[in-house]
Amino acid sequence: MVLTAWRVVVYPQRVLEDLHVPARAFGFFTGVAGTNVVAVCLIALGETVPAALLLAACGVRWLLLGYLVPWFAVLGRAGGPCWP
Repeated sequence: MVLTAWRVVVYPQRVLEDLHVPARAFGFFTGVAGTNVVAVCLIALGETVPAALLLAACGVRWLLLGYLVPWFAVLGRAGGPCWP
């Protein structure tokens, strides 16, 4: 999550370009899934506070990506959603 946030700050244009390409845009969800796996492992170890923080951050990130990725990758393409 930290590296993705760093990339958004340092290279915002490249991140926007990635969001317009469906093959790359949907890859942003892997960061959410991976962080959720770490949070579940923390819960299993009894570390509930850091796990809750990770799950809350992932929830926000998932909601943002759930709206941004389809918008940019499908509707934001130059030809529109039905044109290659």
